[in-house]
Amino acid sequence: PLMPAPGDHLNGARIGWLGDWGGAYPMENGVLDTCRAALTQMEAAGAIVEDVVAPFPAEELWQSWLGLRAFANSARLGAFYNDPAKRAGLKPDAIWEIETGLALSGPEILRLSAIRSRWSQTAARLFTQYDALVLPTAQVWPFPVDWVSPQEIAGQSMDTYHRWMEVVVP
Repeated sequence: PLMPAPGDHLNGARIGWLGDWGGAYPMENGVLDTCRAALTQMEAAGAIVEDVVAPFPAEELWQSWLGLRAFANSARLGAFYNDPAKRAGLKPDAIWEIETGLALSGPEILRLSAIRSRWSQTAARLFTQYDALVLPTAQVWPFPVDWVSPQEIAGQSMDTYHRWMEVVVP
């Protein structure tokens, strides 16, 4: 959808700009500039945009999300994994997630869940200061259809399939 014509319809809206989370999320050239330009339009419509310092350790968010996702997917896809005929149809990334989830101990799942809860509390506090928190929805521009995923962003190698979209985790 297109943003309405500038006016005062965002008058006084408080927007927190998280950008690249203090450098934690690599971005292809131009992604941040494009997002910042959109925020300028929001300011013209009356919004108050403020830079927000990374409010939570990105690596903790990542480890929590990755582990809890693997745990959930090991339960969701376990029947396919346990049937050798069906396992053959699973992508290597799905097998990795299932095996990662199956390897998690109860105490580790509890630790990852506690991180998620701390982040949720941090986000709730931020929403007492801001009406919206904004960061790019993607770290890369569209890439060739024959790629499974980008192997690097801005010179930083991606260690898992999911790392290229890490910015969606918070």
